[in-house]
Formats: sequence, structure tokens, C-alpha cells
Amino acid sequence: MSKAKRIGTAAETAVVKYMIECGYADTKRVVLHGNRDEGDIHIGCNSEGTPSIIIEVKSRKNECTYKEIDGFMKELEEECKNTWGDIIVDNDRVPFYKAYLIVKRPGKGKVEDWWLCWLNRPLNQKPVIVRCRLGDYFMKKEVN
Repeated sequence: MSKAKRIGTAAETAVVKYMIECGYADTKRVVLHGNRDEGDIHIGCNSEGTPSIIIEVKSRKNECTYKEIDGFMKELEEECKNTWGDIIVDNDRVPFYKAYLIVKRPGKGKVEDWWLCWLNRPLNQKPVIVRCRLGDYFMKKEVN
């Protein structure tokens, strides 16, 4: 396995572990589907194996530029089409299908400090990419 593949697999595994700690027990890594990539992580799969959430994970040596994030979001949009067809994914309005990009940040070892990005589609406006700390959006469940 190449160094880049090992780094990517480690980042994906860390995200799966974190999402399970956030209460998403059915989180799983996805094997590659050749040229029909369906994301790195699926959550909430139905009986046919179709997920309600897709996550694409990127592990970066340097901080990402806005242009790189935009490219990753286009990749994620293609993965959504490969998984769900032509359904428009809108994390703010459509309750059943959601797609996120998680980017490992240089110097940030804790998964909750990595970037979480998604596409917001305001009515009658150009879609915008929203970015926040993963831990500010998905929070670990309290252990009693």
C-alpha cells in the first residue's frame, strides 16, 4: 500500500471512529467502486445499502486553498450522483440525503478539529460552501 493510501485510510478510520462516538453506530468505510466512487464513508444505510449520509475525507499536508475545497466539493457532488442519482442534496432542507467533506488540517491531531464542509443552496441564490470545525457540528455523546 502506498504512503498516500495509508495516510488516507488512517484519516478515514479516524473519522469512522469519531462518528461512532457521536452516536452514528452504523458508520462504515466504503470500498472503492472504480470510476463510480460513492464517497469514503457511509452512514444510515437502508435495506438496499443506500446511505442517508456520504462523507468524503481528505488528508492534507498543507492547509487547503478555497480552490482545492471547491474541487473536493465537485468530487463529492459526483459521488452523490453515483450514489443517489440526480437528487439535489441540500443539507439544510432535504432530510434524507446529506453529504459532507471532512479535511484533516495540518497540525490538528484531534478529528474534532478537522474541517467539515458542505454545500448550502439558499433559495434563488448561488450555492455556497459552508465550513466549520467538525466538533462544532458533530459532537461526541456524553458517557454516563
